Amino acid sequence: MGPATLALLPMIGTIASTALSVVGSIQQGNAAAAAGKSEQQQRQKIADEARAKGQRDQIEEIRQGELAQSRALAVGGKSSMLLDQGFGQVMADLGGDADYNARVALADAEFGAQQQEFQGAVARAKGKSAKKASFLKAGGALLSGATSFAGKYDTYQKANTAAALDASSGGIPNRGGMGNMGGSYAPASLY
Repeated sequence: MGPATLALLPMIGTIASTALSVVGSIQQGNAAAAAGKSEQQQRQKIADEARAKGQRDQIEEIRQGELAQSRALAVGGKSSMLLDQGFGQVMADLGGDADYNARVALADAEFGAQQQEFQGAVARAKGKSAKKASFLKAGGALLSGATSFAGKYDTYQKANTAAALDASSGGIPNRGGMGNMGGSYAPASLY
């Protein structure tokens, strides 16, 4: 490798590291967005399962209430309690309790489902935000790399210009004077 090639290595390194940084930032953002979407889907599945369980619990509470009323009727029929006015209130209370318990089971399930959906929406929003931030980070890396490249290119150009001047003067520095006056050297073409 010649000196010119060696002088290009810092610029090539800057380009490569900038490209890797940009691609890495974008991939990181895409991965965060995909993770957020996946979490939202998982939480939606949990929410759907919670609602289904709430419906099953509601049905079971109603069934248990009907079973309790049926037992009360059987016991009341054997003991002539059916004629008692308080028996009607007991039957109404059993039905009301079953209805209340069924509604509570359904409401609890819905509350849990909504919490899961909210957490899923938050996870998805974080993923989208991370994806947007990754593009900003990639843009910053690109600008930083471009600035670094420009500085290295400027240094490279100055070094090449100085080398070209030295080569044209035969290796003798030209200090801008004429002849040997004031410590100046004559151009190489006068020798």
